[in-house]
Amino acid sequence: MNRRWMFFLCGLIAVLTIAVLWLTRPKPDSSAEPATRMEPQGGNGVSFVCDRPSSPPTGQRSAHSARSAAPAPSMSVWPPSGRPTAVARVSQSGRQQESRPNQLGNFPRTYIEPNATVPVEVVFSQGNPGQTVVLEAKDGGHFGCGELAQVMKLDEHRRVAFTFHADEQPGIYRVSMRCGSQEKVLPFWVGAPPPVVER
Repeated sequence: MNRRWMFFLCGLIAVLTIAVLWLTRPKPDSSAEPATRMEPQGGNGVSFVCDRPSSPPTGQRSAHSARSAAPAPSMSVWPPSGRPTAVARVSQSGRQQESRPNQLGNFPRTYIEPNATVPVEVVFSQGNPGQTVVLEAKDGGHFGCGELAQVMKLDEHRRVAFTFHADEQPGIYRVSMRCGSQEKVLPFWVGAPPPVVER
């Protein structure tokens, strides 16, 4: 075999090797990157057009997309807005004074006369009918027939009714009311309101 045939066979083998490598090369992922093609424009211009993969149908969306699109669950707040945890009604001189506690469970101060006897009703909106309520006169005064403490139960309306008797001494008279884990304090002030100190 002469040298010319040897060069021809070597060239043929090289061409076949390049063709096999070209055919077996890894194909790029068309879904990951948009394809770009050239389109002629009017005149001598050429524009590059990017073909982006279309979005999958609604029924073929991933579970992650469905979860991210779902609205967050709403948080329930108790007690609801506008419904206080307790309401106290104090009757005196033919009038009823209604009040609500603050976040610490303290009702606003109620002014009464010395030796006054005032009927009180308290509704515990978070309590249950039949639940025990413990009353305590912390700064003097008494309930009913002279008791310093009294145990009662909520009625079907989640309410307790009692009578508080104040002494003749002026000053603060606090009534503590425990219902389950919550405590409410109803303060009475006997005598004239204390003067406001200006600073």
